[in-house]
Amino acid sequence: ANSSHEVYQLASALSQRRTVDVLTRYLRWAMREGIFRKADPVLGAESFMASILGFARTNRFLGLAPKTPQQVERYLEQTVDLFLQGFINPTAPSKAP
Repeated sequence: ANSSHEVYQLASALSQRRTVDVLTRYLRWAMREGIFRKADPVLGAESFMASILGFARTNRFLGLAPKTPQQVERYLEQTVDLFLQGFINPTAPSKAP
């Protein structure tokens, strides 16, 4: 029988997989539209998730004090900005992603 921890891990993995799938579809669309430069959308989505999850897991693993909601929001905003800037097609017409 599964322990509650194993069930949580499975649910978390499924949720993360769904998020990667949705982000992959978005990246593929934006690349097709010329908004983002051509790259591997699956690798991009997985890298983004690794960045976000790595922040939380590293803080927990190192026993760092919990971040304030403002610190977490700032980290997420900066991570999304850096991620999107890496994909922006510099020759694309100005379209908001």
